[in-house]
Amino acid sequence: MYSYKPKFYEGDYEFLNINQKKLSIVGSRSILDQSKMVLENLFEELKGFDLCIVSGGMYGVDIYAHNLALMQDMKTIFVLPQGIESYKKSSLNRQLRFKPQSSFLYISDYPSIFSPRKYTFLERNKIIAELSEVTLVAQASIKSGSLSTAFSALKKSKKVIAIPVSLHNPQFQGTNYLISKGSIIYLNPETVLDSIGLEKSNIDSQIIETLRYQPFSLQELSNKLEVSVVLVQKNLLKLILEGAISFDGVKYYI
Repeated sequence: MYSYKPKFYEGDYEFLNINQKKLSIVGSRSILDQSKMVLENLFEELKGFDLCIVSGGMYGVDIYAHNLALMQDMKTIFVLPQGIESYKKSSLNRQLRFKPQSSFLYISDYPSIFSPRKYTFLERNKIIAELSEVTLVAQASIKSGSLSTAFSALKKSKKVIAIPVSLHNPQFQGTNYLISKGSIIYLNPETVLDSIGLEKSNIDSQIIETLRYQPFSLQELSNKLEVSVVLVQKNLLKLILEGAISFDGVKYYI
């Protein structure tokens, strides 16, 4: 549960709905290839779920996670340490390869053109931790803002998942430290799915079971499963690519 309400926002405010499942992803501003590979694999498995990604919109892990989310039309919340217009005019916003349209929300506690300060980053980290039940630390040094976000989450008795990589690279000493202090070890995408309460193949299995008896159109499947058309369509495409189902131009069938 949380009671945070931003002073300023742009985008779909409904993403802050307390019933919307949210996953915070934080990490270093200098993202390494190992972290990119892990995140890419994770987002492939998150595809199709009604999940909102929360991050800080900074260089490195933040922007990379936002881009992966936007690329797949997933919901994403940018928690900003500055005013919204200040951020949008920065080089950070220009790093978004997939420009936010209907699937984003910028939130801020600062006036439009307010520039970031050291203390605003710390306040932002607390908000990121508060908004999600699960925080994933993808890559972090021992002295980093990502760790402050993780500790804020732990203080609120929320789940923190840390990705273990190298014992010798300083860029991962923070994540390894979190694991030593009892954070959940990231082993595969199922670690996140289990922690946030999502069933990996629930929708897929429902679609296959429904089509086992007769063909259905997209709208018919959406109505029968009581799931949004967009979500059903994403899973149908995946199942077609996997060869599990077929499409005749009108209806889907096994």
